Amino acid sequence: MNPITGEIASPALLGGPSYVLGTGDPANGSITANDTSYPNGFIENAGEMFQPRAGFAWDVFGNGKTALRGGFAITNQILRYEPQAAAAPINYTPVYYYGNLDTFLNSSGFLSPGTTVGFDRYGKSPAIYNTSLGVQQTIGFETVLEVKYASTLARHLATNQAINTYPYGTRFQPQNIDPTTNTPLNDNYLRPYPGYAGITARTRLGSSNYHALQVQANRRLSKGFQFGVSYVFSKAMDYYGNGSQSGGGVPVAGPTGANFPVYQNARTWANSKSGFDQTHVLTINYTYDLPPASKLAPNPVVRFVFDNWEISGITSFASGIPNNISLQLSDNADLVGGGDGVKANIIGDPRISHGERGFMRMFDPTVFARPARGDTGNIGNGIVRGPGINNWDLTLFKNFPIKSERRSLQFRWEFYNFLNHTQFNTMNTTATFNAAGQQTNNSLGQATGSRPSRIMQSSLRFRF
Repeated sequence: MNPITGEIASPALLGGPSYVLGTGDPANGSITANDTSYPNGFIENAGEMFQPRAGFAWDVFGNGKTALRGGFAITNQILRYEPQAAAAPINYTPVYYYGNLDTFLNSSGFLSPGTTVGFDRYGKSPAIYNTSLGVQQTIGFETVLEVKYASTLARHLATNQAINTYPYGTRFQPQNIDPTTNTPLNDNYLRPYPGYAGITARTRLGSSNYHALQVQANRRLSKGFQFGVSYVFSKAMDYYGNGSQSGGGVPVAGPTGANFPVYQNARTWANSKSGFDQTHVLTINYTYDLPPASKLAPNPVVRFVFDNWEISGITSFASGIPNNISLQLSDNADLVGGGDGVKANIIGDPRISHGERGFMRMFDPTVFARPARGDTGNIGNGIVRGPGINNWDLTLFKNFPIKSERRSLQFRWEFYNFLNHTQFNTMNTTATFNAAGQQTNNSLGQATGSRPSRIMQSSLRFRF
């Protein structure tokens, strides 16, 4: 019913095109770039920003064998947003109901609550803090050992908040139930800011931190042999909201920022291991000129076949990256009636030993449970880790000198994943529950993808 005229309209207008034509402002609270009371880009210019950098190197004993190095820097980022599709008050999209070609031109249509984007006018510019402190020591054999602590802290990172999300339990309240259908009213009747559907607030609430112990040893090429060994023990965390799940989906943070909760405590709901977090990463690289066999059997045939061989490679071992367990309900039950969503419950440790991990079982799928009505779930973010990396890349070289060392024909034979280990890289992480609370996804915990199997390629190169 039109509350002004008493006119009875079609039920098709309920909740959707719900504005009464000719009344109010359908773009209430919105401005355009022409508004002189707001700065360009809707964000106050941060002005000059202090970005100091400092570093030092100290030859501790004055013998050139021990060095202490450190550094510190602060940098700022400028946020850039892609243009949005024009919305109110620039563009309106009326909807026509029950019309025909004869009445089309004379109809004004109906307006629906639309979506819009808001900016934090006084938001601070993202700031990155880098710190490092390390010791380098010559340990003989043309080798230098370095042990270093490094950290990167980021503050005021871009985030998105769906601020027109209604609170938990809203759809359960008696005043929000349609008595004719015994179902909750249309979402547009329940939102905190009437007259709008979704409102995305671009805020600066995100932060991240990375701390690492970095160890490396490097030998310069000497006597036909060089190598490098690098080990990193690290932890990376951020507030990018990767654990917020609703209806089985995980919100994806776009280039403009991450999804940030509106009602949940951000530290427990959105703080998680970063998508690139790997606790252990060990990398070994090496190059070795094989000794000439002609020293043992000096004849032209041996020299041609067995001399001038070289081998090089990269070997990598790394922990898997964190994965979230998403929740899906086969009965599509509404458990929380609004808010930031719902997660599964965890009732045990999903981790299993390395020897137990394989294609059929990357983690224990029996430790997850369906939350009860009104329970938002207790599972943490990044609770299970994906498959790790155990990879060997290898290259063989054979040089055939042509009358002099300045000209040669080089044969290369390259192997990627030389040992042809099965390298899983993804797994099924969707916990699906029926109305009785039984987990029905038989593939939960299984590997779903792998890195390429062994690849070989060869080439012949003339060098001069």
